[in-house]
Amino acid sequence: KKREESFDKLRARASTDDQKVAIEEYITSIKSAIQVRREANDKAFAEFQAGMEALLASYRTDNQSIDEQSRGKFDQAVSQAKAECSAGGDINKIKQNLKSQIESIKAGIKESKPTDKSAEIKALVEKRKSAVKANNDTFQATIKQARETLLAVIEQAESEL
Repeated sequence: KKREESFDKLRARASTDDQKVAIEEYITSIKSAIQVRREANDKAFAEFQAGMEALLASYRTDNQSIDEQSRGKFDQAVSQAKAECSAGGDINKIKQNLKSQIESIKAGIKESKPTDKSAEIKALVEKRKSAVKANNDTFQATIKQARETLLAVIEQAESEL
């Protein structure tokens, strides 16, 4: 809304046809630059979001795999202990074996934890930041060029008067 008000004020300042044309070209350039920057930033954020979702899916898959393997090993250890109990083995020895197997399973879970994804996340964040910065730099350069062109036309028209 403020931008349109500024554009209207700028249009009101035009006194010659050349100035009016230059102002309309300026306004078109500004609107185009805004749209291009918005689309480029939206693309950068969408790529970031897709990358984060892929990392999260990978993390979940890794955790699920570790969980399933651990449950299988645990179920196998319990089944083995039940079978040994049914066969009439020494309860204390069976209990000790089961306890050591469970500790081994816990240690295996800790060792096979999914890798830390912070480096990949930082890379995605940096990629997004650099893309947004590049988009903003391009936007600023476009705005500067449009402003310089407009000022040149206005100065030329004023010098002719």
